[in-house]
Amino acid sequence: WVHTGIGAGDAALALLWALPVIASAAGLVYVVTQTPSYPDLSTNVNNPPAFEMLANQSDGAEPLPLDAASPAERIRIQLAYPDITTVYIERPGWHLAEVLSALVRTENWRLARLDTDNGLEFEAEISMPGPLLLVSHDVAIRIVDDGEGSTIDVRSLSNMPMHDFGTNGRLLGGLVQQLVRTIDETPPPASDL
Repeated sequence: WVHTGIGAGDAALALLWALPVIASAAGLVYVVTQTPSYPDLSTNVNNPPAFEMLANQSDGAEPLPLDAASPAERIRIQLAYPDITTVYIERPGWHLAEVLSALVRTENWRLARLDTDNGLEFEAEISMPGPLLLVSHDVAIRIVDDGEGSTIDVRSLSNMPMHDFGTNGRLLGGLVQQLVRTIDETPPPASDL
C-alpha cells in the first residue's frame, strides 16, 4: 500500500482556489440580509401609483408594502435605489399617454389598462416579458398633467418571492429611460388641446 494523501502544499493550494467560492457565498448572504427586500419599488415612494388589475391577479391578498411603508422604510428604499426618481416632461399628459401606448405596441408588451377620468391623470398597467420563459414584470405607470407639463411615476410588482436583488431598481430605471428616449424621439404635439 502506498500513501496517496495530499500534502500541506496541495491543501493550501486547494484552499486558495476555494476562497472565491467561499467569498461569493458570504457576499450573497450579506446582500440578502442587508439590502431592503421590498417586493415592489416606485419612482415616488411617498405617493406610489396603485396597482388594480395586475395586483388583483397576484396570489397574495395583502396590500403591496409601499402603501404602508414607514418614513424609515422609504428612506431605506431611497438609499438602496438612489437613481429611482420621478420624471417631469414639459408635454401634455394625453400626448405622453399616446407615446406610452405606441411604445407598448412597438415592444410587444401587454397593455392591461390605460384609463383617465379627467384627461389630466392617466393610469396604465403593462406586463413586460422577463428574461425567463414564464416570468413577466408587471408595471403600473401614472402620468399627471399640471397644465405646463406632466409627471411620470412608475411602479413595479416583483415576481421574486424572497428578494429582488436590485431587479426592480434596474427594471424601473430601464423603463423610465426607454420611455424618455421615445418621448424625445417623438415630435411634440402642435397644440396642448
